[in-house]
Amino acid sequence: MRIFRLVPFLILPLAAHAQAPLAADELIIKPYTISGSSLAEVEEQLNSKGPHGYWAWAQTRWRWDGNCNMSFRAEITMPRLEDPGRLTAAEQAEWDRMYAALLDHEMGHVTIGRDTALAIKAADCKVDSQAYDAEFRAAQKAYDARTNHGIDTGATLNY
Repeated sequence: MRIFRLVPFLILPLAAHAQAPLAADELIIKPYTISGSSLAEVEEQLNSKGPHGYWAWAQTRWRWDGNCNMSFRAEITMPRLEDPGRLTAAEQAEWDRMYAALLDHEMGHVTIGRDTALAIKAADCKVDSQAYDAEFRAAQKAYDARTNHGIDTGATLNY
């Protein structure tokens, strides 16, 4: 996971879906910087600087043209620990564990968005976009409720 700390942003291709590939898939990891000399200080920074009141945030967008050529883009805003050397080895290990769980949770949101785009593509883009958007938003809310916003799957700091 340390690669995300080394670059200002990272663009990764998403694996194409074999049955209904999308014209352009990309995932952008966008960091925001936090610091702290203890996990308690780091958690304070996560709570005060995190996007939209959360520690991380995933946004997905899909677009299609009249020929149902669809593109999909996802952007995840994730924390970047400015100076991890200020933490003890045990705290650094806990940070790394939490970071991996947080990224995994956000990727779950990306998957919901991509699955929605693939469903639209599978219907030859002849859909009620408002209905798909409503289903997408409901699926996102259900995912956060099921995982307690990632806390139940490890996106929390234990100290």
